[in-house]
Amino acid sequence: MVRGFMNFKKKQGMTRYTPPRGDSIGRRCPRRAGRRGFLTLEFVLLLPVLVLVFAGMVQLACMLMAKHAIHGAAAVGAREAALPGADPVRVQAAVKRALAPWRFSNAVNPVRVQAYSGDFVETPLSSARGGDAVAVTVSVPTREATPRVLSWLGETAAGDSITATYVARIE
Repeated sequence: MVRGFMNFKKKQGMTRYTPPRGDSIGRRCPRRAGRRGFLTLEFVLLLPVLVLVFAGMVQLACMLMAKHAIHGAAAVGAREAALPGADPVRVQAAVKRALAPWRFSNAVNPVRVQAYSGDFVETPLSSARGGDAVAVTVSVPTREATPRVLSWLGETAAGDSITATYVARIE
């Protein structure tokens, strides 16, 4: 008979299963008797680490999502500033519209709009000509842009901000 596989015997016209020798069906294996509860202990010891890693991943994902939204708003503002007859009020309104769906839309620092002439001298936006560069900078405090998932660990983002600058040519 092959050991480890089901062995069948014919006995009085019936087929029945007989386990191979040394199998521990129906009784505890003496080799593993001292390891009872180790899986639970390992889970209890590993659970805080897993929760910490998961919370860090959530914090990072929210920060990246906010960063992409702020970069998109800066691009919209730069496109608005590149149009003929643009003024900083219209650029600010375009950035606010781009960030309207986000919960941090009211926490945006004042949008900086800077125009540069051909030799990279800063000029007012109203006196910029076609072909000059215009830079739009949008900044949002990190504390407002992301949830404080890890704040119970002492992680703070005080003083930090997510900033995006886009440059476009005035038409």
